Amino acid sequence: MLDGSGVWSPMRDELAVADPDGLCVLSFDGNGQQKRVVLRRPKSGSIGDIAWSPDGNRLAVTVNAHLWRVNVDGTSAEELLTAGEHGSLEIRGWSSDGRHIVVAVNGDSSASIASDGLPLTFVPAGGGRPHTFASSVLHYPDSMSVSRDRAEVLVSAGCCREDWHNKRVALVDPATGSFTLLTSATAAAVSPSWSPEGDRIAYVSAPEPEARAISGTVVLPNGQISPRAANGKTVVDSVGGGEPARQALAKRRIWIMNADGKQMRQITSDPQYRDESPLWSRNGQYILFARLDRQDNASLWSINLNSGALQKVVDQVDGQLGWFGYYGHINWYASVAWHQE
Repeated sequence: MLDGSGVWSPMRDELAVADPDGLCVLSFDGNGQQKRVVLRRPKSGSIGDIAWSPDGNRLAVTVNAHLWRVNVDGTSAEELLTAGEHGSLEIRGWSSDGRHIVVAVNGDSSASIASDGLPLTFVPAGGGRPHTFASSVLHYPDSMSVSRDRAEVLVSAGCCREDWHNKRVALVDPATGSFTLLTSATAAAVSPSWSPEGDRIAYVSAPEPEARAISGTVVLPNGQISPRAANGKTVVDSVGGGEPARQALAKRRIWIMNADGKQMRQITSDPQYRDESPLWSRNGQYILFARLDRQDNASLWSINLNSGALQKVVDQVDGQLGWFGYYGHINWYASVAWHQE
């Protein structure tokens, strides 16, 4: 009996799973299935997230609120980090060089706090001092991108759960926690995605929603007066939802830029659609992306980056997605898988 979904090795026909014995690896070599226990289950506790290292030789796993790393043969098991008595951990992945495990620490195990994003902690896989990227990063898979060759991690950073507001693409160094903001505060930028060669970045961008100041007060785009005040002035962060949010999301387009943030270029521009979730082809020539039209019909398209030619790939994706998703975020990964070969 398995505790949850298994995770396939990136290199071999092996599946990492949690069962009553603990963390196990199932091998499939053509002669049937073989199982080995690589980390025994503690008497009180459960195994949570599981993530393979890029070379397939190690596993990161959470046991209650503790992060462990273990070799795939069961040797060199080591606890690397704990979230504390009342905290929890979520594994977000590994850096491409296999030197760091990326986790989100929720000190109070609060679902509400996590919904507004959590800082990312980069834990050395060999032990040592972790480094933290302090800005909030939402827990969605497309809020973070790991390059195949570069150690730096791309994130869409900024509080809070509203996906149309206060989001910027940042380049983070796992070894130090230092970062570079690649996009400006005038745009809400999400879903960063490394190109296969690590020389370009695709992302989704829309203008940051603006407020209007009248007679010392701030008026939201929907006409409501903001009650917030700071330094004697009434201020506003963003639209709160409804039609203003829908209009903000409808302006989303696909952009690309160099790995250093230079030469930004908008590559989609059809006002009939809201564009999202860019994924690169293996040769870096095409980008697959999702679209919503004005009736909230979802479709998949590709664009040839050399010619600019657009092609509809799938006419209709699950019609139950809706425009709002969860505070503006739609989980396209639940409906789409992209094989780069």
